[in-house]
Amino acid sequence: MLDENGVPVAATDKPIHYAPVDEAFWQAVSAGGKGALYVTEVEYDRNNQANYIEVGFPVLDENSKRFVGAVRAFVDVSPLFFMLHRDQGGRALATVLVKEDGTVLS
Repeated sequence: MLDENGVPVAATDKPIHYAPVDEAFWQAVSAGGKGALYVTEVEYDRNNQANYIEVGFPVLDENSKRFVGAVRAFVDVSPLFFMLHRDQGGRALATVLVKEDGTVLS
């Protein structure tokens, strides 16, 4: 979790960057002080050998709706790929995960 300046205030692991204000994540989720949802395309983490998406969502003041910070999470979507590729028991079906531009992900 980051405060309104992008400074980490809570984390499950030590952040790589102290304040990621120059990253696409921060620019998108802070949205010039308005706050907006941020979701990446599926990426692959070689260290963990897992497919993941990065999700960020703004934290807004309950009364003023002013942007006061953001939550950032990396979600392992590898189980989704496993489910898409599991044996269908002889059925002639194929499940394919495709991006908007037609690129096949799985």
